[in-house]
Amino acid sequence: MSEKQTEILDFMDEQEKELAEPEMINAVWLRKKALGFERLINKNAEMRGKFEDEPHKFVFPHPLHV
Repeated sequence: MSEKQTEILDFMDEQEKELAEPEMINAVWLRKKALGFERLINKNAEMRGKFEDEPHKFVFPHPLHV
């Protein structure tokens, strides 16, 4: 197995582990998620302005992995 394949499998294992662990939803959790989402929105708006004619520069992977 190549190093890249091993890295991908390790990443997938981590994601499965995170999904298996119940997440406590409370005010602190909600605030953290909202702030992370706001940061991503602001970054996206900044990149759209900076690279207006080059959308491939500001479109990036799933943003909710904050």
